[in-house]
Amino acid sequence: MTTRYPTQCVACLRYRGGTTCDAFPRGIPDNILLFGDDHRKPVEGDNGITFKVKDTKEAQELFDEWLEFH
Repeated sequence: MTTRYPTQCVACLRYRGGTTCDAFPRGIPDNILLFGDDHRKPVEGDNGITFKVKDTKEAQELFDEWLEFH
């Protein structure tokens, strides 16, 4: 069984939906998308683009929930 953790992706300004974002247009790595790894710092292959929370209350709440796991 695989354990999934909240992802910060859905709260990110750069998220495109599904499994893509500006940093990973060919697919967000599983360690970030599925397992909740932190992308506030550079990750190999992200083209220098990191997480930035959207300027909405909902996004901030989702990010706060993600932070509880880290």
